[in-house]
Amino acid sequence: KGIFLSISSNNELDSNIIINNNVALDLSSSSYNTFNNLEIDSNMDSIMLDSSTNNIFTNSILTNSQNSDIFLEHSSGGNVISNVRYDISKENVEPASKLIRKWLVDIKIINNQTQNPISNSDVKVWDGRGSLVASGKTNSQGVLSSIEITDYANNGRRQISSNPHIFFASKNGFTEASSTIEIKGSTEVVLKLNDLNPPSNLPITNIFTDPAFPFINQRQA
Repeated sequence: KGIFLSISSNNELDSNIIINNNVALDLSSSSYNTFNNLEIDSNMDSIMLDSSTNNIFTNSILTNSQNSDIFLEHSSGGNVISNVRYDISKENVEPASKLIRKWLVDIKIINNQTQNPISNSDVKVWDGRGSLVASGKTNSQGVLSSIEITDYANNGRRQISSNPHIFFASKNGFTEASSTIEIKGSTEVVLKLNDLNPPSNLPITNIFTDPAFPFINQRQA
């Protein structure tokens, strides 16, 4: 086996490469553990959870498993995977277990007239059931970064989708903007706000002297 935890909780594992094992990461009666930046490749099974709850897996990739990429059994509930890429056909969850799949989303707000970022914008996100799932303000680059958005929950009987999501942005002096998007991977969402009081001192080009208009200049010569 690769890594095996039995009756073990509150561990943090980071940046592990696990290759060519029967089971790359095997948890038995182990809960509240965190795994980040895993590279799991060419194993019989990548991640197996048995009677293990509330574990978190982030920023990882699972490839070339012969059987399961993720397998949950015996009431392994409340487990979360965020920004983890694998073959969804190799996701196996038994009834009474639960897997929640999330992605990371950067939300960027820009001025539609100037294309400049808008800092301190208010951002809100609702899921497909109308629940507010994220809110905050953009930074100096106009970005609210690394928001976790739920794609679906698999309870062993069916996938319960949280899509589509509504992304909304507002700021005083600008129009509001919103967009409805299916989140099926980590991505960037861009919303454009129109300035209600755009600058009036836009540059005026003199077409008779500007070298960008050579034919007019030749006619004036």
